[in-house]
Amino acid sequence: MNEALIQVQNLLALSTNWNGYDALAPDTDAIKHAENWVTRLYLEVALHTKQQRLGYSGTYSISSDGSTSSVRASLFSVVVVTSW
Repeated sequence: MNEALIQVQNLLALSTNWNGYDALAPDTDAIKHAENWVTRLYLEVALHTKQQRLGYSGTYSISSDGSTSSVRASLFSVVVVTSW
């Protein structure tokens, strides 16, 4: 999770026209939102993994601004599916 948060935070260093196609600089509020989303996703996966070890099963969702991510866990892997 730390690596993902660092990559999101590094977006703050980008300025206008960062990609050579007149792209705007990343919005500070959007970056804060992304940091929050990554943290909540990590915690949700950790909770689901713990519940899986205890014998619970199911699908959990995190919804935010029109996007939904479903977290499904099996005994051996965790798969994150994002639909926009």
